[in-house]
Amino acid sequence: MARALVAEPSLPISTALRKFLESARHQVVTVHSVAEAVEAVRTAEPDLVFASASGTFDGEALTARIKSVKPGCGVVLIFPPEEDRPEDRTARVGAEAFLVGPLKRAMVVSTAQLVLRLAQLKNTEAPLKAMAAQYKAAAEAYRAREVEIIELAKKREAELLKVLEPAKAREPKLAAEIERLTAQVAEL
Repeated sequence: MARALVAEPSLPISTALRKFLESARHQVVTVHSVAEAVEAVRTAEPDLVFASASGTFDGEALTARIKSVKPGCGVVLIFPPEEDRPEDRTARVGAEAFLVGPLKRAMVVSTAQLVLRLAQLKNTEAPLKAMAAQYKAAAEAYRAREVEIIELAKKREAELLKVLEPAKAREPKLAAEIERLTAQVAEL
C-alpha cells in the first residue's frame, strides 16, 4: 500500500482516480490546485503523484516543484485525449509516466504499480553501487597485499638458497630435496 496524491482540478476525474487507487489499497489524498498539491507533497509525503497536465492545470510545473521537494516521488502526468505527444512533455519535465484520457482502472492501477516499483529499484541502486565500490576497493587492496607477500617470499627464498648453497655441496640428498622444495615454491 502506497500513499498517492491526486492533483486534478476536475472533480469527476479526481474522484475516479481516487476510487481506482483506493481499490488497489492505496491511501489517497486529492487536491484541486497546484498550490494545494505542493503543500500536500510536503505534508502527506506521497510515494506517487497523479498530476493533471491539462490547459487549466500546470502539471509540468508541478512536477518540477515535486521533484525539488521530494526527488524520489514518482509522478504520473494525466493528459487530455487530444494530446499528441505526451511522451515528449513527460520526459522533458522528468515525470516517470503518463496517461492519456479516458482513464481506465486497470491502466491507472498498473501504472501506479510500475512507477512504485521503479522508485523501489532507484532506491536500491545507490546502496548497491556503494557496496560494489567497497568490494572493488577491498579486492584491489588484497591484490596489492598479495603482490607484496609474493615479493617478500621471493626475497626470503633467495636468502635461504644463499644459506643452503654450502650444505648442498656437502650433501647430495639434501641438494635434491632443496631443488624439489624450490620447484614446489615456484609453482605457487
